[in-house]
Amino acid sequence: MGAALRSTLRDSDFVGRNGGEEFAIVLPGTEVAGAVAAAETLRATIADISLPGLHLDLTASFGIATYPDHALSTERLERLADAALYVAKRSGRNRVEVATETLEVAREPEQLGQGLDPDIDLVHIPQG
Repeated sequence: MGAALRSTLRDSDFVGRNGGEEFAIVLPGTEVAGAVAAAETLRATIADISLPGLHLDLTASFGIATYPDHALSTERLERLADAALYVAKRSGRNRVEVATETLEVAREPEQLGQGLDPDIDLVHIPQG
């Protein structure tokens, strides 16, 4: 996974493990469209990984939040990206989701009171 990430990202980008199977990726100077394109490229690169002796279909889900479009603080950016990732996983996985600041539409009742801002809507970016 590390080799796939390194081969796809720019030298100025940063990637680090953010928990068991989650990674945080920082793409300096990248707007939403560029982040979505990078995530889709990473998704395809990960899908192409083959492990000798194993027949696994590897997939990846991504949650995107950008500075300054979605937040000005790193804490809020991380929280919004994580919320978008949660939506990607709940929506079938192997997809890219982007956080947007609009109406509170996509939040599930069980998410209320879990630190998400009430003015955040998570939208799906269709693939293809």
